[in-house]
Amino acid sequence: MRKKRERKYRTHPLVGAALALSLLLTAAVCAASYGFYLYVERENEAALKMRERCAYEAYLSLCENLGRREMRAAAEALSRCELFGGCAEADGLRAAILSGSVTDETAEALRGALDGGATIFEAVRRADEAAGRALPESGTAGARDGMWATLRGQDEIGEAEAHRLAAGFVGGGVSLTAAESRTFPPVYTFLCKNASADITKAGGRLLTMYVYRHGSAEVRGRESCLSAAKKFLGGAGISRAELVSEAAEADGYTYVFCGTFRLADETVLCTDETVTVGVCARGGGVRFFDAAGYYMYRPASYDVSGVKIGRNEAARMLGTDAEYLTPIYSGGRLFWRLSGVKTLLCDAETGEIRVQNPSK
Repeated sequence: MRKKRERKYRTHPLVGAALALSLLLTAAVCAASYGFYLYVERENEAALKMRERCAYEAYLSLCENLGRREMRAAAEALSRCELFGGCAEADGLRAAILSGSVTDETAEALRGALDGGATIFEAVRRADEAAGRALPESGTAGARDGMWATLRGQDEIGEAEAHRLAAGFVGGGVSLTAAESRTFPPVYTFLCKNASADITKAGGRLLTMYVYRHGSAEVRGRESCLSAAKKFLGGAGISRAELVSEAAEADGYTYVFCGTFRLADETVLCTDETVTVGVCARGGGVRFFDAAGYYMYRPASYDVSGVKIGRNEAARMLGTDAEYLTPIYSGGRLFWRLSGVKTLLCDAETGEIRVQNPSK
């Protein structure tokens, strides 16, 4: 009777083997899961260390560029600080940087924060608060509203559309590859062996471009190269620009244009809104383009409500004929400019006379 009961409850060999195999597989899965967990933890730790190094590099770059007064590079470094340092957007600090009004208090708050044991996040936050205190409320608002205003509110384009635009500007059917860029404003950067192009995410505007053009094409003259530069400007969406200087080089020409706007019967030259275009004489193709100044300083609208001094009155104040004056817009103000050995500026609001280059 006892033997019958033992046979009745004895596990079948196949069932036992299946149970053993199941336990073995479970153990293997657990071991693999634990190994993967350790791998992920190591990778996360490595990524965290890399992020901390990038944040610290951006922080040091921000401090160094502020010390050298290289404001565009400082704004780019601030963007990297926000990305890698876990900071919220420092609007006050960015406004102060782009407007060139960073004070010693702001810089000190930024440089001394880490020495006091604070994080990069705290350093940027303190500097942002210091910049907000240093800038008047109207000045802060003006810096925010005036900088990159032509890009603000534009629809954001995708990488495929940006790639198409970059290929069209570079020309030649080149194969461009996307590269990571942390500049300000945000751009898509495309590179190939002889070219690079930055397309803004907001609005899809060509910000900068460089192309190394080579070959045995026909050499073009000045007028042909200037025509190519103007045509390229129009294709880049910059229609209101006037040539202000040109330089002949061994292999081409470099042209500088400034934005303009109409005020009554006057064409006002916006001296801050610069676009530089380099044209290769061999073939007449554009090899260099930089519109950062144009997009940075061109406002959504020009405030000329306070203008009281007209051309004739400014000419009387400067002791010259009215025909020799040029209306310019700089730093958010309208001036009448008289060029000469010492360039004189007459503020169209206050009538104040300034010497633009007194050292000459």
